[in-house]
Amino acid sequence: MRVELEKIPGVAYNFSQPIAHRVDHLVSGVKSQVGVKIFGDDMNLLRAKAEEAAVLLRTVPGVTDLRAEQVPACRI
Repeated sequence: MRVELEKIPGVAYNFSQPIAHRVDHLVSGVKSQVGVKIFGDDMNLLRAKAEEAAVLLRTVPGVTDLRAEQVPACRI
């Protein structure tokens, strides 16, 4: 499934077991086993920092299904 889903631009996916997924989400608010939360008021800066973190985290051996949560751009 991963190979086929990667062909579709803009699709974000994560493979998990239903019960484990629900418990992880309830405990942390993050829909994965490991999550990084970055806080702030500037949505554009948050998006940039999330992408920077993703670039670094992709270098960790064993990392799969890594994605930065999609947030809308703010233009104020």
